[in-house]
Amino acid sequence: MKRVTQPVGARGTTLSAVAVVAALAALLALAPFASAASDPIASGTTTVNLNKGLVKKLKKYNVKVLKVSPASVKGSTVTLPVSGGSLDPATGLGTVEHSGGIKFKAGKKSAAVNTLQLDTTTGSLNAKVAGKSMKFASVKGFTVARNGFGANLSISSLKLTGKAARQLNK
Repeated sequence: MKRVTQPVGARGTTLSAVAVVAALAALLALAPFASAASDPIASGTTTVNLNKGLVKKLKKYNVKVLKVSPASVKGSTVTLPVSGGSLDPATGLGTVEHSGGIKFKAGKKSAAVNTLQLDTTTGSLNAKVAGKSMKFASVKGFTVARNGFGANLSISSLKLTGKAARQLNK
């Protein structure tokens, strides 16, 4: 064979291309099994217990915690209705959207915290704080307990972000 009529590619390139295509096909075929199976959430409630230190500081500065309907506030417990989202019932990873919210009121000034969305994959609670969308709090330590076809998600603590604190103080 003359040099002009020889194949252009190096030896084995056809085999390598076939192997790559076969590997991609195998990955695509197995992709649904590898991903977490999230279940949609249509209803439920999220209960937030304000810690004693926060309640004490709020009282010291005459700040009241009020509900933004349809949420409810009773003592140091805030109950938020779940409006949507999806969670993996085995791992607890996903998002939970809430309706309603809470309002902090001191004298004639107030700041509402609503449109709350808990994202356990990033460990954050996002919200609209006094009209501005932002990361409201960091999520620390959560556990998941299966409950029939659903799951109960428990979070040990939320830590307010500095940006959210500044927005509330305005």
